[in-house]
Amino acid sequence: MPAPLRIVLSEESDRTLQELRVAPKVAQQIKDRAHMVRLNAGGWNVPANTLCVSQRQCPDL
Repeated sequence: MPAPLRIVLSEESDRTLQELRVAPKVAQQIKDRAHMVRLNAGGWNVPANTLCVSQRQCPDL
């Protein structure tokens, strides 16, 4: 089994992803991907991350 992916974000990158998440003219798919990256950086594993986003019941980071 491969090692789990773990992303480390700089403050600037995290801020940019948060801005994408709430931007009104950004496609929902891009918003979801930005949120998934932030969840991963916050310690969420990939299966839980995917389930959370697909059900649209994710916590705001």
